[in-house]
Amino acid sequence: MFKTLELTGKWGSEIWNRKKNGSIYPQWLSVSAMYDEQGDLSGYVALFSDITKRKEYEEKIEYQANYDALTGLANRHLLKDRFASAIYRSDRNNRLVSLLFIDLDRFKQVNDSFGHTFGDRLLKQVGKRLGSHVRQSDTVARLGEMSSR
Repeated sequence: MFKTLELTGKWGSEIWNRKKNGSIYPQWLSVSAMYDEQGDLSGYVALFSDITKRKEYEEKIEYQANYDALTGLANRHLLKDRFASAIYRSDRNNRLVSLLFIDLDRFKQVNDSFGHTFGDRLLKQVGKRLGSHVRQSDTVARLGEMSSR
């Protein structure tokens, strides 16, 4: 921060601060150097703003971009990213990587016979059960779309 202020006369970044009640919250801090008539540094002005809501929105958008809304499992986008990372690590460490696809046969018949609510519950339960049988470092994903039920 001080090096940037010295070089450019301004600095801004996200920081974590503490409220009077002791809770920690995200804050945007912007600091600008002030100079007198001779061009000498006379002090700094700091402005801050609470960015808690913005961070909450960012987290929500991040979640929606990477996780299936129904099951909470990783979606196609996150699976692609994690699988690419797994391949990279496997190449670097000369290890194997695997991918397992599971399809629920006649799932459309389940929805047609018992209704979408039952089908949704089945998908959630399958995801939960699969997730409980893999390592924490593994990824269980749902590639299907809500509209393709």
